[in-house]
Amino acid sequence: MKPPTFRLTPNGGEAWVLTASASCPCCRGSGEVHESHGEDLPCGCAFENASPEVVDAIDAGAAYIIEPDPAWVAFVDQMMRELRSSDA
Repeated sequence: MKPPTFRLTPNGGEAWVLTASASCPCCRGSGEVHESHGEDLPCGCAFENASPEVVDAIDAGAAYIIEPDPAWVAFVDQMMRELRSSDA
């Protein structure tokens, strides 16, 4: 899993960027857990590589983003390509 990074966005916003783990049994790298009542919540795996200082900053209200693991993104892209090719 990638360690957290700090990103400045074009509109001047700042956020910690946490990457979900592809080996997580809960989100499988997507960064979100779908609850039975229909709500999507951030998965805790993204915080596992974060230093205590980053976690404390987020707990204190610092902005953060959870991004999917690059392997998960590649898997979803491949699935979408296969679905499109089967529809043709």
